[in-house]
Amino acid sequence: MSPRIGCCKICLLDVAGFKSVSLPCWHIFHSACLKSQMQQLNYSCPTCLQPFSAQLNQIRISKTLRKKGYTPSMDPIIEELSTQMDSVSILESEFLYQTSYQYPSKMISRLSATMLISEAKNAAKNAHEFANKNPIKALKEAVLAQWMLKHVKKFDNQRMEATFEDTQANISWIISRQKDILKFFVQ
Repeated sequence: MSPRIGCCKICLLDVAGFKSVSLPCWHIFHSACLKSQMQQLNYSCPTCLQPFSAQLNQIRISKTLRKKGYTPSMDPIIEELSTQMDSVSILESEFLYQTSYQYPSKMISRLSATMLISEAKNAAKNAHEFANKNPIKALKEAVLAQWMLKHVKKFDNQRMEATFEDTQANISWIISRQKDILKFFVQ
């Protein structure tokens, strides 16, 4: 029997009406079930084994789950997350998560450095275009550009390396600017 969506992946019971958490990998657990397994699994997700912080500072309590009637945990350990991650950081990490699924590392690693840098430049250009009109879209494009550059392994020449450095600096500036802009809009 495979677990249903909306059920704890440890005990296989619905999470509705119980204190629950969603890990960065989006697997959902009852907070009590996860807490009982944390040290045993060396602070890794019981389903996919993706590591998370021992202080649980990267665990997000999903707003979507709350709307569906799931009760977030009131455990002090898990409550830490709301004070340690602001809305913009959560948004940025969600974009990074989406991007990593849309453009898996295995696929991207097959592309040439020239192509990756070119794609990153296009995404950075789009981020600039959206900067004032749609800061959320601009941040998403900047995260995409950053993801592409992360996979550049070697340079064919010095000119390409200079382009890489310039694009990387440009993207860092865009992301910091978009975070500042978004702090006024995202609560």
